[in-house]
Formats: sequence, structure tokens, C-alpha cells
Amino acid sequence: MRDGKENYFVFEDHEVQRLQEEKQEEEERKEKEARWKREAAERAKIREELEEEQEKARVARLKRRVTPEAERLEKLRIQRMDDIIARNIMERQRKEEQQQQRQIKSIIPDSDELLSSGSSLPSVTELLTRPNQQDQVHVKDEQNQQANQQDQ
Repeated sequence: MRDGKENYFVFEDHEVQRLQEEKQEEEERKEKEARWKREAAERAKIREELEEEQEKARVARLKRRVTPEAERLEKLRIQRMDDIIARNIMERQRKEEQQQQRQIKSIIPDSDELLSSGSSLPSVTELLTRPNQQDQVHVKDEQNQQANQQDQ
């Protein structure tokens, strides 16, 4: 019986040893899986950072390429706007000068007209007392408006 007991204990020791080995293998497998997961997460993080850096570099290259052209176009746009403003100012000044000339002509007859008519230049008192043609037009417009209002 002693042989049977020894075999039993030996078998039991073998079984315990096998279970311990299986447990150790399972722990090693779990450690490997955990390490693989950590490494995969690290690689994913590195890949993401690399992609972000590549995107930043791409954007920077595009900006370097686009910025000079955009600046040139902006300068042209500003120059065009300045030209338009200058043209508008010159046109306004020209119109004001024409208006002043018309006003002057309405007050003082043209020297050619005076010479052809044989009359002399009007005196200062004549110019001051003479009604302005534009004033007469305004008076006529006001009279017409009043007449229209009375008709209604």
C-alpha cells in the first residue's frame, strides 16, 4: 500500500506542479497581453502625435505658400480702393468747381458777353442788388409747390 500512497502523493505533487505551471503561464499570458495593450496604446498615441505634427507642418507649408499671394492681393485691393477714393474725391472737387463757376457766371456775366454787347462791367452795387438766378428758380419752385398745394 505504501507504493500506492507514494504514487498518489507523487501524482498529487505532479498535479499541483502542473496547476502552478498553468497558473504561471496564465499570469505570463496576461502580463504579455497587458504589455501589448500598453505598447499598442503608446504606438497609437505616438501615431496621433505624429499625425498632428504632420498636419501642423502641412498647414505651415500652405501658409508660407499662400501668405505672400494673399498679401499681394490684399495690397492690390487696398490700392484699388485708394484709387477709387482718390477718383471720387477728384470728381467731387471737379463738380464743386463747376458749380462754383456756374454760380460765378450767374452773378458776373462772361467777359466775352460783355465785350460783344459793348457794355462795361457791372458795378459792385449792381452785383449786390441783382437777384441771383438760382434764387429766382428756387422762388419759382416754391410758388409752384404752393400753387399745387392750394389746388389739392
